[in-house]
Amino acid sequence: MKVPEDAAVRVGTEAYLAGQVLIEVLMVGIGLRLGPAAIDRLKRVHAVLLERGVDTEVHPALKVGWSKAERDAANRE
Repeated sequence: MKVPEDAAVRVGTEAYLAGQVLIEVLMVGIGLRLGPAAIDRLKRVHAVLLERGVDTEVHPALKVGWSKAERDAANRE
């Protein structure tokens, strides 16, 4: 599977993914320290995002830099 270059971030795919992994590791560590209260707060944030139509599985902003062929391939998956 070929990952298209990110239209918003002007770094290579590898650097972008490394940054995302770092953010994810930090988020998990913070979540573990905060415990169940953090989960409740995240559920409330998620509910607000869903209510406002921001948090969807196929948000249009995710596909801005993709070619038509790449968008079609992503929609088939």
